[in-house]
Amino acid sequence: GEWVGDCFIYCNNAGRLNYSVGGKIQTLVHLDTNSSGVTVHSVLGYLAKEDRVYLVDKSLNIVSYKVMLAVLQYQTAVMRGDFDSA
Repeated sequence: GEWVGDCFIYCNNAGRLNYSVGGKIQTLVHLDTNSSGVTVHSVLGYLAKEDRVYLVDKSLNIVSYKVMLAVLQYQTAVMRGDFDSA
C-alpha cells in the first residue's frame, strides 16, 4: 500500500483497490484475480502531480488509475470534522 497524506491506498486479497480514510474503507476499482480469487496486483506508488496510483501485476505489467488528490483531501477533512477546510 501507499500513504497519500492521511489516506492509505492498497490492494486487498479479494482483488479490490481500496483506500482508507479515518477508518472508513472505499473501493476504487475491482481488479483482476487469479483462478483462486486472489489479487495479482501490488501498489507501486502514487504520483500526486498526475493524480494516479500505479499498480504492477505478477507478470510485471503496469496499470494506473486516476485518484484525485483533491477528493482524498476533501474526504480527510470531512472525516476530521474540519468543514472549513473541506
